[in-house]
Amino acid sequence: MNAIRAMSFGGAAAAPQPGGLAAGQAQPLGLDLSVIGKRYGDFVALDDVSLRVKPGEFLTLLGPSGSGKTTLLMTIAGFVRPEAGSVRLGDQEMVRLPPHERGIGMMFQNYALFPHMDVAQNIAYPLRLRKVGAAESARMVAEALSLVQLEGFDRRRIDALSGGQKQRVALARATVFRPRLLLMDEPLSALDKKLREQMQIELRRLHETLRMTTICVTHDQREALTMSDRVAVMRAGRLVQIGTPDELYERPADAFVADFIGESVLLPIHVAAGRALFGDTELRLRERLQDGPHVLVVRPERLALGTSSCASDPALNVFHGLVASRIYEGESALLHVDIGEGRQLRLRRLLGAGSQQPLPARGEAVTLTLHRNDTIVVPGP
Repeated sequence: MNAIRAMSFGGAAAAPQPGGLAAGQAQPLGLDLSVIGKRYGDFVALDDVSLRVKPGEFLTLLGPSGSGKTTLLMTIAGFVRPEAGSVRLGDQEMVRLPPHERGIGMMFQNYALFPHMDVAQNIAYPLRLRKVGAAESARMVAEALSLVQLEGFDRRRIDALSGGQKQRVALARATVFRPRLLLMDEPLSALDKKLREQMQIELRRLHETLRMTTICVTHDQREALTMSDRVAVMRAGRLVQIGTPDELYERPADAFVADFIGESVLLPIHVAAGRALFGDTELRLRERLQDGPHVLVVRPERLALGTSSCASDPALNVFHGLVASRIYEGESALLHVDIGEGRQLRLRRLLGAGSQQPLPARGEAVTLTLHRNDTIVVPGP
């Protein structure tokens, strides 16, 4: 029974507070994780992870498969017991509490909807566990359906819903009792690209309406940048960098973050006596660097087509090469440009009537420019 209740986003632990659930949204709580450790045999899944999530914040755990993000989420939910560390929600230590006593809303990757219940019954299940009265439950279910834009679907069977509709029902069920913390495990992974992009905006809108403290797991960096207040990038069980989407994109901590957040080409450079050199070419940077090896991060959308005269512009870095391929992508085109020594840069150009110059053909010699303010450099290996 506890397992069922745990699946039902909070179980019976959270009996109605004074004023009851009808009193509305409780104040969101912050979450503090301190030196969380988890091993599976010799494999280190979580390596002394510490993290603070602010009350009402939308934070995304982002990383490749095996980075530890889902293990960390399951630790917060109570499905994984860490060998070391602390999990505090507000002032309460949660490590030893079973999932059904944590009062946390959770949305699973496969939605975990009950097929024998209709939409309204699925959404009302957490309220039933909390012994909310029928009239109040009906009101809260109707409100949840309105929030996820599924009015009129209350008696619909689960097997009659589309993937996007099931996702909305699962979200409504996870939030109907207004938990102070909402966890989401790859909530959009089952949707097609167009619907996934629409739901990213919907999830952000819902978060701004409810102001729940929310932690989401994804491997999709665009999804993380679109929805989150902050993003925590994980690798090999560790937190590599935490910051706002623009901080991670504009100032990545290292080559891994630079490569994982957005599209980029990484070029080795060396700094000596304050001069940054790519081969024999001196780069113009936005800040002074310490001497030693570094990596230049070149974003395709930050490159522009120029002319040989651009080399005299002190604000521009210039690369010369030959167009290896030209790929049409609908709203834009992607050029692959060989710049010598087996290296390529990628340039993305928006297409349309406003384009000021035609795209070069395959094999054509081109000059690429990168403004010094768009020149990102991270520590080298």
